[in-house]
Amino acid sequence: SASTPAQVREKLRACRSHRGADRIKFKRLKSQPFAERMIVSTSQKFIYCPIPKAANSNWKSMIRKWEGFSDYKNLTLAHHAEKSGLTLLSEFPAPQILAMLRDPSYFKFAFVRNPYARALSCYLNKFANKDSNSSEFRHFMEQLYGYDILHFPPNNSTPESLKPTFREFLTRVAKQKPSAMNEHWAPQGYLCGLHAVSYDFLGHLEAVDAEAQAVLAAVGKGEERFPTQRKIGFASSGTAERLKGSFDEELEEMVEEVYEEDFRMLGYEAKDLAGHPSVCDLG
Repeated sequence: SASTPAQVREKLRACRSHRGADRIKFKRLKSQPFAERMIVSTSQKFIYCPIPKAANSNWKSMIRKWEGFSDYKNLTLAHHAEKSGLTLLSEFPAPQILAMLRDPSYFKFAFVRNPYARALSCYLNKFANKDSNSSEFRHFMEQLYGYDILHFPPNNSTPESLKPTFREFLTRVAKQKPSAMNEHWAPQGYLCGLHAVSYDFLGHLEAVDAEAQAVLAAVGKGEERFPTQRKIGFASSGTAERLKGSFDEELEEMVEEVYEEDFRMLGYEAKDLAGHPSVCDLG
């Protein structure tokens, strides 16, 4: 017989829950990066922490659909904090935030990704494959180079040759503190407050088909199908095909250094470019 949402939640918790230290400073709670990021559904009783480059467009699109937005396929809106219509954890009073994070009836989840693949995907998507004359490209260049961008040519004349190589990208990222990083390349543990916050389930992008379907069942939406990248109109950056040829030993070590805590907390192995921890047996 089909499992109830409560039974699926238990299976997911048993497979891959995460224990945070639960030492959250009350006064600074609302301004924590995770509080301004986590999406709350009071109707479905879940809290989801979106991580860029780990199926967060798919989840945001689905959650907007459940929350009744007819334009749920509009990804620009989905990613716009003010216009998405999604409820963020930081919108609640601090005592309520703490209560919700500790309330076992709220299912708390995130999807994470192999740090090597996520770093490469970010580089391809935001730099290598971006039109170097676009304002978006300039925005990411400013985020990567900070004040050094002033030495770049004036507006609208960023020729292709100025695009950073993957090595340059990682070298710049390694000089940034997580709090100064763009969310697309900031450590996943930092974005979702894994030091402090406990999660019922951390899904893996590498097993997203089976594990997202299980999360849907856990939040009472088991009859739905998790949308593919193509279905939501999100173009692939071609990371999988380019993974093996993009890293040498030095680049691997740079990723391991910058994302050291992600490797430790998320269960990915150093030197295993495409690997991931075993898929949950949810039978």
